[in-house]
Amino acid sequence: MEKQINSGIEEFIKKLEQKYSICLFFVCETGSRAIGHSQEDSDHDIKGFFISNSLKDYLKIFEKTKYIHKSHEILNDKIEIDYEFFDLGFFFKKVFKKDFDEAFYWIRSNVIYRNLFPFVREFLMKKSIVSNKSFVGKIYSLLNLSIRKNEIPIKKVIHLIIFSTLLFHNHHFSEEIHYKIEEEFQFLKEKFEKNEEKISEENVKVLYELEVLYFKLKEMRKSARKIKINSKFIDKTLLDFANVQIKTTDSMNKKKSLISFTKSQAEEIYNFVLNKFIVID
Repeated sequence: MEKQINSGIEEFIKKLEQKYSICLFFVCETGSRAIGHSQEDSDHDIKGFFISNSLKDYLKIFEKTKYIHKSHEILNDKIEIDYEFFDLGFFFKKVFKKDFDEAFYWIRSNVIYRNLFPFVREFLMKKSIVSNKSFVGKIYSLLNLSIRKNEIPIKKVIHLIIFSTLLFHNHHFSEEIHYKIEEEFQFLKEKFEKNEEKISEENVKVLYELEVLYFKLKEMRKSARKIKINSKFIDKTLLDFANVQIKTTDSMNKKKSLISFTKSQAEEIYNFVLNKFIVID
């Protein structure tokens, strides 16, 4: 089944390349299938970078392809895909305008369908940090959803656990976060055992409780992917923990740069990739 899915996605990538005259040189899974709580019928959330194959495209002023996206694309009558792809130059421009925090999270996914220039991803990972801002925004929207709706999907509660846990990681540890949440829980257990960062017993207890809650909800989802629960029954420990992480972020120094590379380094990478694919037509 996995080979069929990968084959279907590769076929989909090639069709997009033909349609837009681009090369999708980096494509990764970013949703539940990469994080680790997917079901057999879960959709695919795919993101990545592209370069146009055509010099004419780069000479356009108004019609240059910068961003390609669509939700609920159906492949072979069975594979559902949500996708977002960004022109590499457009991505770098947004980065230096401090307007693209989330990408530094999803490039760390371990489920990669295409990676023609591994050094580009390695460079971006080495020279960036995952923004607290990207997690805070997700947590806020999930907390608001739990207030406004009587019932919310279990998947959303799982996401609240995941992003609150990753935000906690960013507050207390210098090591890279783990994109796969079960690996993150294991990392935290090991850190708690050593306790070199002097994590409070209360926080340790809460994280263990959230791990148990995560696996419980994950098991519940097996019966139906879109199952909902009454928002009144969302664990108070989780809600309190999420709010504490947001308040901690608000009290931290917001001026810390997410990147440690220069515009000239970005241009060097961009031009290298561009020269590999550009066709003078």
